[in-house]
Amino acid sequence: MRIMIFIVRFLVAIGILVRSTNSATIGSRRNSDSRCLRFSIGFGKPLLMRGRAGRRPHRVLRVAAIPLGGYVKLLDEREGGCRPR
Repeated sequence: MRIMIFIVRFLVAIGILVRSTNSATIGSRRNSDSRCLRFSIGFGKPLLMRGRAGRRPHRVLRVAAIPLGGYVKLLDEREGGCRPR
C-alpha cells in the first residue's frame, strides 16, 4: 500500500513539474513570432485531447499514457505561418 501511494505521489509531482516547464516555454514564446501547436503532458498514445489543428494553427492540449515527461510543439518557418518581423 505504501508503494502505491509513493507511485501516485511521484506521478503527480512529475505532472506538476512538466506542466510548469511547458507553460514557461509557451509564456516565453508569446512575445516572439512562433505559436504553440501542441502542448502535451506525457508520451505515447493520447488519453485525453482538447482542441484540434485546422487551417489556422490552434493549440492542442493532450494528456498521454506515459506521464514521465512532455513537450511543446511550436510553429516554425518550415511549417509556414510565422509572421515576418
